[in-house]
Amino acid sequence: MYGTLKVLGPEHEFSVVDEKLQPLPIVDKIIKEAHGRIVNNVNFGDFSFGKELQAHVAEFRGAAPFSSPRVFEETITEAVDTILGFLEKRYNARLLGLGMHPSLRLEETKVWAHRDRRIYEALSKIFNLNQHGWLNIQSF
Repeated sequence: MYGTLKVLGPEHEFSVVDEKLQPLPIVDKIIKEAHGRIVNNVNFGDFSFGKELQAHVAEFRGAAPFSSPRVFEETITEAVDTILGFLEKRYNARLLGLGMHPSLRLEETKVWAHRDRRIYEALSKIFNLNQHGWLNIQSF
């Protein structure tokens, strides 16, 4: 908190999964359908939907900082409802909001292969991103 200004800037990450909870590395396809081309984030009014390191993980955040926890909860709930409706209709997909996918096998997913991929390729040379600590993690 700086002075009397109070703002929150959290984000929430979800795995995109099918009805059997198998990860679906399709966040790039979702972004392309929503925006017309693949970008890192797409704005939907009060919230944005975007990519993460893993191709099956999507990030939800506010378009601007939230003024209160109540506004955060309302905005993210609307965001999840909006994207979930699209996912169910187009891909028969769901969102799984856990810290880690409980049954993910590393061969079922991949690192984001579009913009910023060179950063991820460099990181992988140092840290080997093909591990659960990198490909199977979500945060709030």
